[in-house]
Amino acid sequence: MRGLEILYDDFYELEPNDYYGIIKFYESNILILENKSSFKDKADFEEFILLQCQYIISLEKTGKYRKTISKAEMVIQLLDNNSKTYNIDLNIYTTYWSILTSKGRAFYNLKDYKNSIPIFERLIEWDSDNDNFKNWLNASKSEKRNLINKYLYSLAFILFIVSFILESREIKGILMILGFIIAFTGTINEYFGDKIILWLRK
Repeated sequence: MRGLEILYDDFYELEPNDYYGIIKFYESNILILENKSSFKDKADFEEFILLQCQYIISLEKTGKYRKTISKAEMVIQLLDNNSKTYNIDLNIYTTYWSILTSKGRAFYNLKDYKNSIPIFERLIEWDSDNDNFKNWLNASKSEKRNLINKYLYSLAFILFIVSFILESREIKGILMILGFIIAFTGTINEYFGDKIILWLRK
């Protein structure tokens, strides 16, 4: 265990904002850190989790989003499985929520809004006064609607093109009407989606 104690001491000498330095440190010792499966006590477990957390944050801050998500899922599971063993209340364990925040932002930056939205909703439940979480959630929902609009406009465009090619006036008319309805739906969603959602909430 002395080897890990020295490792933790070296880790604490790193600047928290030295993201590339933290990544280099972690990956230089990856065999030791990723093969650790037992902990002598709560302090040992928490030191290990803190190091993992800083690595996850550093991955996210340097744009390594897929790696952030993969590592975050592993560490969150480790915390979920061991919180009772080491008497850790996850509701007040800020390291847990820091990891979840990086995971949510990584999903957002990968344009995976389907997965970022529930994470930010959960974070807001945990800290309802946090404006950053609210901004990330609103941005995720807005981007998700914009993504839907791209599909709607693309589908409408295809229907218009096909309607011009076809000779049957009946089918041509049906496709044109469908195209206009889909394009109109996209326009409403784009320009009035946020206002409609706020109105429905009231």
